[in-house]
Amino acid sequence: MQQAFNNPVLETHKLTVAIGGKVICRELDLTIRPGECWGVLGQNGVGKTTLLRTMAGLHMLQSGMVNWNGVALAAHTRRNLAQHLGVLLQNEGGEFWGSVQEYVLLGRFPYRTSLFGYNAQDEALAQQALAQMELEGLAQRPYNTLSGGEQQRAAIAQALAQQAQCYLLDEPLQHLDLRHQAQTMQVFSQLKEQGCALMMVLHDTLWAQRCCDHVLLLFADGHALHGTAQELLTRAHLEALYQCPLRELSLEGERWFVAGV
Repeated sequence: MQQAFNNPVLETHKLTVAIGGKVICRELDLTIRPGECWGVLGQNGVGKTTLLRTMAGLHMLQSGMVNWNGVALAAHTRRNLAQHLGVLLQNEGGEFWGSVQEYVLLGRFPYRTSLFGYNAQDEALAQQALAQMELEGLAQRPYNTLSGGEQQRAAIAQALAQQAQCYLLDEPLQHLDLRHQAQTMQVFSQLKEQGCALMMVLHDTLWAQRCCDHVLLLFADGHALHGTAQELLTRAHLEALYQCPLRELSLEGERWFVAGV
């Protein structure tokens, strides 16, 4: 998963994205490097999911370009992308009828070289991912009997099993209780320290401050701001982003933003 830190893994050049006639972003230029964690923030419906899908090659862009490791995304095979780009989308499990372990093993599918199943390394990496998400005790449970939070942790474990260079994560904390939110963000911080790049949709500005060094703010009119978290996670920027008054509180050295009434 290691890569030279001066080379971008994912870039957009003059990227314009739209869906249903609504412009999500206009001529967006982003550079995401190994060891960086980006938070994507914005109101419901502004297109955060659509942007992530576009950057994963799953939604057609209007204009511009998305590059992976310096080469246009469209020039890569789906297998190559699946080996190096981990994507977590919302509610992707569907009606999976196998066990939790079998579900997590799907993260190793891009590496399969045999028609007869997964090899020992695949099994070991799936077990490691289950342990990272505290799911070892549920490995043999049918996936479709899990709670929403447990299914979300299984989806993250599946992404971890990919051993990707870069992760695009759409609301990874949805359905998670407080303890598992903290545990999951600790796992993501470890990936960052190992040189992985991460880009995740978040609704909690505190997690964005704690774990993200960069943020992308998507506004309802299609314009965007991006830069360091320290620079952009301010009361003025967030009030403009969410179109509501906020109270800024300080507790143990951290800034909390609370919607006013």
